[in-house]
Amino acid sequence: MFHFADREDLVYRISYESSDMAGCPEVGMLDRTQLASYSGIVLTNVAVEGSSQPAGFALAQNWPNPFNPLTRIGFSLPRSSDVRLNVYNLLGESVATLVNGQLDAGSHSVDFDASGLASGVYIYTLEANGQAESRKMVLLK
Repeated sequence: MFHFADREDLVYRISYESSDMAGCPEVGMLDRTQLASYSGIVLTNVAVEGSSQPAGFALAQNWPNPFNPLTRIGFSLPRSSDVRLNVYNLLGESVATLVNGQLDAGSHSVDFDASGLASGVYIYTLEANGQAESRKMVLLK
């Protein structure tokens, strides 16, 4: 979950996906008060308005989900980092390494081709700067 700074003078540029829009990605500009009044929104990136850098470390839900066999995973980094993005099966075995190296600060996305994998639930984990975040995705063939 993203924590907003306790400053009323900041305006956030928020990218999100809304389940109310039948899975279509939408981008909006909301302040944190407006954000609280919406449901079905998944934050995919948050940046302080006027800044090109994301406000925090974030891993987005893959899209589309469920998918067959291609999906996109988005994430943001507040500073340049050594990054590792892995996909695991439910036994905890690594089935793919999507990113393993230095990336600049900013928003990034990686396409994942799971055509060689069986249908099922997979977990993807982003690790950078001592932080880690995981999400699940469903491959349906």
